[in-house]
Formats: sequence, structure tokens, C-alpha cells
Amino acid sequence: MKETDMEAIEDHPGQRPIPTEDKAHTKEAKEQTRLLQKMSRRQERGISVSKAIAIAEFALLGVLVVVFVLLVPMFLKTVTRVQETMDNVDALVAHAETSMSELTDLAKDTDVLINENEEAIKVALDNFNSVDFESLNHSISSLAEIMEPVVEIVKILRE
Repeated sequence: MKETDMEAIEDHPGQRPIPTEDKAHTKEAKEQTRLLQKMSRRQERGISVSKAIAIAEFALLGVLVVVFVLLVPMFLKTVTRVQETMDNVDALVAHAETSMSELTDLAKDTDVLINENEEAIKVALDNFNSVDFESLNHSISSLAEIMEPVVEIVKILRE
């Protein structure tokens, strides 16, 4: 046997001798095995993380579905109410515009009426201002005094 073979026998008593060049392959194989095991553990951790992420995504999807199922009808109802309110506001604005138009026409008609009758109004006011209210009151008092005897005569004639 060669000297290298003898070293192999001394390293592993009771086993068949491993040539030195096989020892290098064995070390390399052990290193590869260790690296493969390390890669396997990392891959398992990666799979665990992927599973956790998938579960979280599924839970988030469930929450989103519930939110959409609950909130979308409420949102649509709100949009419908807003549309109805806007329709009512449009109708109210149209009514206000019509009222303003009618009020403007009324003001124009009133202005025309005043302008047409301005002279007659001036004459009436002048006549009203020219009335002597003291004389008028005195005349009414005199008429009341004259009427008292007439009323007495009428009462007598009725009986």
C-alpha cells in the first residue's frame, strides 16, 4: 500500500481505507451537503414567509370584499340622495328665477302705472293738501247740529 493509503487507514480504524484524494472529495461533498442543508433551511423559511404573506393577503382580500359589500351600497345610496338633492336645488333655482322675472315685470308695470298717473296723483295730492280741515270739521259739527232735530222728527213720524 502506498503511504497515503496508510494515512487513510489510521484516520478511520475499522473501516476500509479511504484514499487521500477521496478525502478531498468527501470534504467537498460534506461542504456541499452543508450548503444544501443551509439552502434548504432558507428555502423552508422563505416558504413559511410566503405562506404568511399569502394568508395576510387573503385576509386583506376578505376585508376588502366585506368593505365593498357594505360600503358600496351605502355609497350608491348617498350618491342617489345627492342627485335627488341637486335636482330639487335645480327646481328651486328655476322657481326663484321665474319669481325674480315676475317680480321684475311687476316693478316695471308699477313704474309704468305711476308714470302714467303721475299728473292725476299730483292733482289729487294738491287737492287733498288744499282742503281746510278746520273748516271741514266745523261744517261737520254744524251739520250734526242741524240733523238732530231732523232725527227727532223722523222718530216721531215712525211711531
